[in-house]
Amino acid sequence: MKPEKQSQLHQKVISYLTRIQEVCTRHQVEKLSVFGSMIIGKENPRDIDLLVTFHEVEPVQ
Repeated sequence: MKPEKQSQLHQKVISYLTRIQEVCTRHQVEKLSVFGSMIIGKENPRDIDLLVTFHEVEPVQ
């Protein structure tokens, strides 16, 4: 990915960071990872691939 595109993408992610953190906290996310075309620098990724690991919770009885 061209440096200017990386910078634009980085700025967009940063602009949503607070909201992303709020959603992760609400849904007990332990770890959120991005993978796929966005990470390898594809020019126009059409989606964002996420891997989500949740905190362990007690099962509902």
